Amino acid sequence: MKKAFLCSLAVFLFLSCPTSPVEQKIKEKMDSAEISLKEGKYDYAKMTYYEALKLDPSYTPAKFGVIISDIFDAIAKIQESIQILLPLIQMIQQAQQPQALSGVNYIVKNFLESAIVERMRNHLLCDEQGDTYHVCFDEIEKDPNFLFKAESIPLVVDVGFGPILSLDFGGVYNLGEAYFFEFIFSTVVAVAEIIYTWDFTIDLLGTFTFIFNSGIMDMLNTDPLPAVLRLLGTILNANPKFLGYNGDETDLLNSQAHFRNAFESLLNSIKEVKTRPFETDTIFSVGKQANTIILRFYNNLRKDVVKTSCTEEEKAGRNICVKMKVSDELINISEDITRSFQDSTSFISWATHIAPILALIFQTFIDSGVVLDIIDFLTALLQLDPETMKMIDMIRSVLSPGSLSADLIYGILTSIIPDVIQISPAKLFEQAKNGRFSLRGMLPVWTSYHDYTQGYPKTTAEADTLWLEWECGTSTVPPYDFSKPATNVLDGNLLYLVCSAEPSDKPHFFDTNIKVPINIKPLPEDGIASILPYFYLVDPTFAEGVMINFSLLPEPLPTCGSYNLKEWHVPHDNCEVNGMIHKLLGPIIDLIKGGGLPF
Repeated sequence: MKKAFLCSLAVFLFLSCPTSPVEQKIKEKMDSAEISLKEGKYDYAKMTYYEALKLDPSYTPAKFGVIISDIFDAIAKIQESIQILLPLIQMIQQAQQPQALSGVNYIVKNFLESAIVERMRNHLLCDEQGDTYHVCFDEIEKDPNFLFKAESIPLVVDVGFGPILSLDFGGVYNLGEAYFFEFIFSTVVAVAEIIYTWDFTIDLLGTFTFIFNSGIMDMLNTDPLPAVLRLLGTILNANPKFLGYNGDETDLLNSQAHFRNAFESLLNSIKEVKTRPFETDTIFSVGKQANTIILRFYNNLRKDVVKTSCTEEEKAGRNICVKMKVSDELINISEDITRSFQDSTSFISWATHIAPILALIFQTFIDSGVVLDIIDFLTALLQLDPETMKMIDMIRSVLSPGSLSADLIYGILTSIIPDVIQISPAKLFEQAKNGRFSLRGMLPVWTSYHDYTQGYPKTTAEADTLWLEWECGTSTVPPYDFSKPATNVLDGNLLYLVCSAEPSDKPHFFDTNIKVPINIKPLPEDGIASILPYFYLVDPTFAEGVMINFSLLPEPLPTCGSYNLKEWHVPHDNCEVNGMIHKLLGPIIDLIKGGGLPF
């Protein structure tokens, strides 16, 4: 009997002890890293997760810990750089000393390299074996037992004006959450690589010298529209490669692959979460209603939405609980978008693909109280007058948690913009690789009077400008008359970009005395008297990566040649592009003007 008792005791002690000393050390490292995350010491957490990986290089929770702590650490470093940069720029602006911009150049360069290049282009590794983040994500997703726990992962968004958002993403992360973070990470990486695909080089010293010496700074304060038009024209002509394709296929192809990987991860996240049982301690969990996923996180600034966001059972001790309706249709949408980044013949449409996702995102931000946080921050920062605050209070009531469903938001979005646009991302990437697509080619044409080989303009009258024309007034053709006071630089019939006087249908871009870098084909009257400006895009076909259809737009349609505008087609010319913009935005502007808003 005694022997049996001792054997039983030995078995109990064996089972209650850790399997090995190594596992015990890993647990200690993971617990220590979790404490660092809770304290907002993301860099310490990352190093501790690294130490856990030295003990077991295949331990997937530690790999995920490195990734998630580094993402939050990157956000913190970006905020620190902005907090340093903004006061310095303000000081230079007040001192009017462009020569001090060498310091700004250094800080901007350091900011880009530390916050974007190093973090978002896979130069950091998630383990000591030299694996990139995407390799580690693949290993995590192959682990059916993956589980990562963090009691608290605080995120305070503050760029120097006080906290804008104060959230906490603590909880238990399963594969669904891992896939979702890969979706976010891959999207950010893809955007960063897009930035490095195009030439964004700006001569800060020369540009700021022009701003300070030419009077553009005063115009920015009194009449910003013509000042911005001139500034853009100056930057475009000062660097003929600005916004052009830099010829590096590596970043271009990687960006395309990362966009495709992002939506594959989003699709996998949705599928994984929808198949799991109801759990209250995870970031994502399945709701008891059909096709509902619940997102849980703390909102430390928004205590007043607790009761309106979810029930006590669903809340599970957290401040915010956002219900997201995720139907099988959303899965099909994710599959279509993923395919569109691979197949150049596959187009994604506004109403079928983009608007449903935007509606779900908007609903999530509204129900979480984040939108109210941003509104409160901006109103406190801007110190608005009482009348404006009344309008803000009305907007707050409309955007309060639980006020708008995703279906209602979708209906609003598609009523404002019907299904008239389709885009093929793979086609645009293909055309960029072939040299046919660039951001510079998507801009309105600009004038080119000044010889920039002789230095920057010394006055606004010497500067170049984007070429816009309106159908009201007389002085809306460049070069604008900068001998007039700033408020009359354009035309008294204009308020911002919109005609305040009654427009009349006119031809456009026929003035042969205006010097521009491309050949211009004048636009005839299009049968529409528009209050909006006319643009002359360098490439109105958008490199054949965009299709439009006027069939859902109200009559009259623009008279643009003999083309059938009521079928899907690549835009033929600037007449169609301007007609599409005016038919879409004209009614919205009329509605805003009717409401008495300042346009």
